[in-house]
This record gives sequence, C-alpha cells and structure tokens, in this order.
Amino acid sequence: MNKPTNYLNKVSKNNTYLLNKYKLVPHFYGTLYLLRAKIMETYIEEPKFYGWTSFVEKVKVINIGGHHDIILKKTEILKEIAEKIQKVLDEKSDS
Repeated sequence: MNKPTNYLNKVSKNNTYLLNKYKLVPHFYGTLYLLRAKIMETYIEEPKFYGWTSFVEKVKVINIGGHHDIILKKTEILKEIAEKIQKVLDEKSDS
C-alpha cells in the first residue's frame, strides 16, 4: 500500500473513532426557530422538531412553502423566508 493510501486510511479511522465518541449535549438555553419545508420526501425520525428538542430549551417551527431541496433556489420562497424571519425579529423587538 502506498503512503497516500495509508494516510487516508488512518484519517478515515480517526474520523470514525471521533465521530463515535462525540456526544452532542444540550447547550442552547433559548428558542431555536426551525425553518421547515412543507414538502419532505425523505424519512425523518422525529418529523415535528427534527430532533432539536434534546439540544435546545425551546423549538418554534416556521413552515416554509415548497420542497426542502429547492427552498433556497426559488425567489418566491426566499421572499417568504425573509418575511417570516422579519416577523420574528419584529415580535422580538416589541417584547
């Protein structure tokens, strides 16, 4: 086996080892605003909050029109996202 292959194998093994040891712990004690596409074609184990409730204090879901794969590619959806984010910012500045 040549040196580049040995090196890549070692890096791959180290990455796998670290990934298996990594534990994400709750660390955000605020509200996470989850922008969620209305159309999802892949299986999500926890479809309501996508698993975020284990890591943040509170999750607020903001549904976005369109399919997950295109939400950042369509101008009308980007406008919808901007309007919904602005609404959250306005509500926060009023409180």
